[in-house]
Amino acid sequence: MVIKFSEKLMKKFGSIVLDTIDSLYKKKTVNWRLDWRNKRLVTNIQIWLKEQIANPSEDMLLLARKFEKYSTHDRKIMSILRWVNKNVKYKRDKDVWEIEEKWQTAEETLQKKTGDCEDGAVLIVVLARLNNIPHTQIKLTAGSVIGGGHCWVEYRASFDGVTRIMDWCYWFSPSPTHKRKPALQDTRYLDRWFRVNDVRGYGKFKYCMKK
Repeated sequence: MVIKFSEKLMKKFGSIVLDTIDSLYKKKTVNWRLDWRNKRLVTNIQIWLKEQIANPSEDMLLLARKFEKYSTHDRKIMSILRWVNKNVKYKRDKDVWEIEEKWQTAEETLQKKTGDCEDGAVLIVVLARLNNIPHTQIKLTAGSVIGGGHCWVEYRASFDGVTRIMDWCYWFSPSPTHKRKPALQDTRYLDRWFRVNDVRGYGKFKYCMKK
């Protein structure tokens, strides 16, 4: 079930609504192997993202400023998504790094202008947070989709509080936020392994009914 809030309510109490929804998820530590050259090394993705957002390069800040002109978070995230799709070329880790898996930092992706699914997704999250989109609205997400494993961004819209998928590579869509279907209704995305941003990791919804 998807619960939508009216635009009138969101304009008046949007930050309270989003904070409340965010608090209803159990906290989760998300550790992941980001570089298969050392398969024993796992990284806390929350801290990894936090360090990138806290220490952006001049090039990253210059790019981030391109999106400041958009008046709403919903417009900013769509502009960021379109920019990444247009300017980053999809390339497999094996072709670039000669290993099966290597998560690039946002800075590496910006400089190379190439990357696979998680690399573009990380860049989107970093640019969004540098543009003051609250952590309650954006999550780096990994999971199973039709065809295998994948990484994308989930964005909780300002105008109705419903999450939409921002996928820069597999199933990119330029449609504005209000014309995108809710994430839970997109059957191409089968399962979530984890959701995380620079503030917290997300476990299950605290009040899910047991089957």
